[in-house]
Amino acid sequence: MRHRYLLALALAGYLSPARAYAQTPSLSEPEVQAALHEQAHRARTYRYAWTGINGALAVGFFGLIPLVTPETRKDYIVSGVASTLGMLTTFVFPLNVEQDEAELDALEALPPAERRKKLGELLKDSADDEHSRVTWPWHLLNLGASAVTGSIIAVGFGHERAGIQSGILGFVLGELQIFTQPTSLVGARLNDSASLRWQPLVSVEQQAFSVGVSATF
Repeated sequence: MRHRYLLALALAGYLSPARAYAQTPSLSEPEVQAALHEQAHRARTYRYAWTGINGALAVGFFGLIPLVTPETRKDYIVSGVASTLGMLTTFVFPLNVEQDEAELDALEALPPAERRKKLGELLKDSADDEHSRVTWPWHLLNLGASAVTGSIIAVGFGHERAGIQSGILGFVLGELQIFTQPTSLVGARLNDSASLRWQPLVSVEQQAFSVGVSATF
């Protein structure tokens, strides 16, 4: 059972780690649109890749049931069910940036002011969603799900070693899925709209001191 989980980890290795993101500077409208489209593509690739990994694990566990001893078949059934649930959850709940791509394409038909406002809303929604899906509740949920699977095998079936291995490797695989989620939109924001802004202006020169205001557009 262990080597099949390690194979899944190797298949997932090409996905870039998500925790290395930094504060993204403010972006112009074209840059925001390009970033959202690119991130939607990455989110789709991430979802399909992990759906495939979990699906391959499920097929592997169920496919090996006839080849293992009757005593260990229950272990493979539990692991197969857990992988199937992971596959379905990954596929059915895409990131918001992927779901909103059609709405992003429709922005061109809106007036400039409305388009800018909606673009900012889409960016904030996608960034908040990316951030929320890598917070501690998801790690705790992964820990709980892995503990349940391992406990059923270890305690329910009395296969302690197999249960511990299944729980640990399932947790590691779940953490890898969380850590490879795209998060490059976190911290991004739309540039402030160009408008008249007043700010204090203080000038100190030799034998002179002045106070005033300056305007920027």
